[in-house]
Amino acid sequence: MADLPTISVPGIGSGLDVNGIVQGLVDVRKVPFTERNDAKIATFNNQISGIGSLRSALSEWQTTLFELKLDNTFNQRSVTFANGKEPEEQKFTVTGDSSSTEGSYDIEVMQTAQAHKLTSNFAIGEFDPVGEGTMDITVGSETYSIEVSATDTLKDVKDKINDIAGESISATIVTTDSGVNLSLASKNTGEANAIEIAVTDVDGVADANGLSRLQYDTNYSANMQETSAAQDARIKIDGFLEVSSDTNKFEGAIEGVTISVKEAHPAGESDTFNLSLDKESTKEKIQSFVDAYNQMMTVVDNLTFINRDGSGNVVDSSSSDDDSTALTEEEREQQQMEREKGVLSSDATIRTMINQFRATLSDPVTTSDGTTMNLSVLGIETQTDGTLKIDETKLDDALENNFQQISEVFSGFETKDVDGNVIASSDGVADKLNNLVREYEKFGGILQTKSSSFSDSIEKLNTEQTNFDEMIARYEAQLYNQFLYLDTISAQLDNTSSYLEQQFKNLPGVAGSND
Repeated sequence: MADLPTISVPGIGSGLDVNGIVQGLVDVRKVPFTERNDAKIATFNNQISGIGSLRSALSEWQTTLFELKLDNTFNQRSVTFANGKEPEEQKFTVTGDSSSTEGSYDIEVMQTAQAHKLTSNFAIGEFDPVGEGTMDITVGSETYSIEVSATDTLKDVKDKINDIAGESISATIVTTDSGVNLSLASKNTGEANAIEIAVTDVDGVADANGLSRLQYDTNYSANMQETSAAQDARIKIDGFLEVSSDTNKFEGAIEGVTISVKEAHPAGESDTFNLSLDKESTKEKIQSFVDAYNQMMTVVDNLTFINRDGSGNVVDSSSSDDDSTALTEEEREQQQMEREKGVLSSDATIRTMINQFRATLSDPVTTSDGTTMNLSVLGIETQTDGTLKIDETKLDDALENNFQQISEVFSGFETKDVDGNVIASSDGVADKLNNLVREYEKFGGILQTKSSSFSDSIEKLNTEQTNFDEMIARYEAQLYNQFLYLDTISAQLDNTSSYLEQQFKNLPGVAGSND
């Protein structure tokens, strides 16, 4: 039988350190399993976090791609005013779409549009009845009939008007020192939205008494006063072309141009604006596209690197710090031990994604005139580290000489027949990339599915850990029972040994310990 190890802390019966022995036996089985499990869970959590950061970067890039795939992104017009004032100081604002023609235009704002407004000018108490009858209120092409009872006050009339005609007219009560007044305002500007009120008074007479006091039309107005005339906005283009609008917005007066007036010019004055292609805005959007892609690539690089040491430096297995000196086997082994990898370095999905992006970035696009172009022609080039850079000279040249082609390279084009039906279409680079990114980034997409699989693996590991902990608990209890039994037997043997020893001492002829 093998010798028992020396026990430094004696037990009650056996002299064994039962707690220490049991804990040691449990740890031999528990610690390696738990450490491996914890390490796996930590790795999966890091991978989930990594995929989250990648999806966020892809979302940022997709925002720029979505803009670039829209036709109107490249059809914006730049507006400058000859007077040099800030936009908020101008008497009108201008926007142009793709159908507008570059050029200069002189605009005089003759008047702005106004909503029609009427106010009663007779004194009446807050609780006094205003009269009995029917009010037919016409605003534009709509007529609303209001029944007024003998006990209705102006406030009651106000409430009925708002309930029945509220979509076209706004009624309010104004209280003065003399009493209350009814104020009516059209909700839409322009001459066509003038208010007319025809009253059928209970006495059948249109006069300055009773409900007739609220009548107003071009021929009769007893006690209703026009406080703001219904008025169209009017402008003069290039000094002689007059245009009117029932709102303060003029759309199509100049093809593809929207003019919004804010304030009338003094008589005889005007302002000139210049309309041109907004090349700077396009350039900024292309720069945002490149920046967002490079940020995404930085995230990918941090997740997939395989040759960095603990300080983040690139590890070269073929040479030491002195490139002319080869590493010894011992140095190479030490360097390999120090090497770190990104949490998704072995993930084929990320490599596939990046390869698809790079292939699409380099794909040529045929424009509507048959020209074959790609991003490098526009000055967008791929660097050795996979990121993009812009050759400013090439991009400026393309903006100046091939503006239409830039739009088609990014957003594609459609060919339509004489009836406006699309008979052919071609996707641009931004369209293709946007579709690719969506498949990876979207809810339920490739990356979320992969993240979910990692979560499932964590859940499985947690279940395994729970089952293992339950098994270890049973194993620990079993050991304690076994050592408790051993302790009991040991104590019994000690007692028996002491008894026998005492009996031997009492036998005749056996010398005592004190003899």
